[in-house]
Amino acid sequence: MVRGWKATSAREARGHRFEQASWKINKSFPRRSQLCVEFTGHDRMPCVTIKR
Repeated sequence: MVRGWKATSAREARGHRFEQASWKINKSFPRRSQLCVEFTGHDRMPCVTIKR
């Protein structure tokens, strides 16, 4: 776990609703690592892959 719980803000764009949160992470991650987010009440876990 990189960080604990964080509230998100909802944004809507082109008919899609997005939840947005920001973190400052002072840590390096190996190339192709994945950072995933867990949302309470949802089965899906959106992830981002580190490219650099």
